[in-house]
Amino acid sequence: MVKETEFYDLLGVSPSADPQTIKKAYYKLAQKYHPDKPTGDEELFKKIGRAYEVLSDPTKRENYDNYGEKGIEGQPMSGSPFDIFSMFTGGGRSSNRGPKQCQPIGQEVSCTLEELYTGKRTSVSVKRQRQCSQCNGVGGKTADAIKKCPDCKGNGVVVITQQMGPMITQRQTTCKSCSGTGERITDPSLICPKCKGKRVMVDMAKIDVHIEPGAFDGFQIPHYGEGDWAPDCTAGDLVIIVKQVPHKIYTRKEADLFMTKDISLEESLCGFSYTFTHLNKEKVTIYVPPNEPVRQGKVLACEGLGMPVQGLSHETGTLFITFNVVEPKLLTEEQRMKIMDILATPATRQSIELAKTLKHDGVTTFHLKYKDPNIRTKAQATSSRNAYDTGRGDDDEVQGGGGAQCQAM
Repeated sequence: MVKETEFYDLLGVSPSADPQTIKKAYYKLAQKYHPDKPTGDEELFKKIGRAYEVLSDPTKRENYDNYGEKGIEGQPMSGSPFDIFSMFTGGGRSSNRGPKQCQPIGQEVSCTLEELYTGKRTSVSVKRQRQCSQCNGVGGKTADAIKKCPDCKGNGVVVITQQMGPMITQRQTTCKSCSGTGERITDPSLICPKCKGKRVMVDMAKIDVHIEPGAFDGFQIPHYGEGDWAPDCTAGDLVIIVKQVPHKIYTRKEADLFMTKDISLEESLCGFSYTFTHLNKEKVTIYVPPNEPVRQGKVLACEGLGMPVQGLSHETGTLFITFNVVEPKLLTEEQRMKIMDILATPATRQSIELAKTLKHDGVTTFHLKYKDPNIRTKAQATSSRNAYDTGRGDDDEVQGGGGAQCQAM
């Protein structure tokens, strides 16, 4: 029984979690709350780093389990939260206690919004550099085949002396015989026939990928040690990057969904209901009562019909529906009279009747028609040019700069 669980709660793991589970939980949260991310939270990022720094160290974890935070008082972090995070991203390690790690490699996985709603399991083909399976990364048929490079005496560098006229210069350069490693196989018969002594080979691997419900575009899923390998380095990580495919109906912002629904004028005034298939293939019915007219551009929120919140299986976002009222192009006289009987007030009825009997008694009247103000004919565009510029002839002499200038008064 542990004394405190705050650090475990920060990482979302149980006190009995194994080191690998703690490592994965930290990396997922650190990616989400890194200050450089849109969802970043620097204060929470630091707390997560502190929790992982304690729980990843067997001694500190034991003290924390037995005595809580008092058991680790006076033990500062071995590095900043950013140093800890850089260990996962190939940006370096906080100490030199082991071989460096290869840089991570990324692999995108395209997902539809439906797949991100329910979660997805798939496999991806990854091309990577791994140690030779025949010589286990040695480069020779046996480990004894590797000898100290005779050209550089194991130093990895050689000194080149050059004479330029009366002057003699020396410069140090990487040994070409061993490529700077200080070791090489001097007997050609002992070179590994599979990797030709390079110690590495190209590998095509099938990697199983599990994408949780609610994963967002750009979310990264680490597969530790599944990336490239190089001599004198530990294997790097493979990072799966979620790529959300645009949807024909919905747009998404975090856990919320947005869509537009066309409705008729009679539906906007009299109420309506419609049924659609949601992302999880369930039938959903939206009902708008007849006593609540829906105006153009009105937005209704359907709580619980958004995307699942990643990592919180019982929480979902909101679906926002924007209604577009499609008005009829023409009305018959019968339809017009029915609308007047229902909706017209005495004032509007008088205005309507006046419009029917209006005569041109010295009053200029206009028949209105719809026109997009952003669309102009070529003639209109030409005629609207600056009269100051077009009023001159081509042969007119222009003094100074072209175009009218303002003078401060």
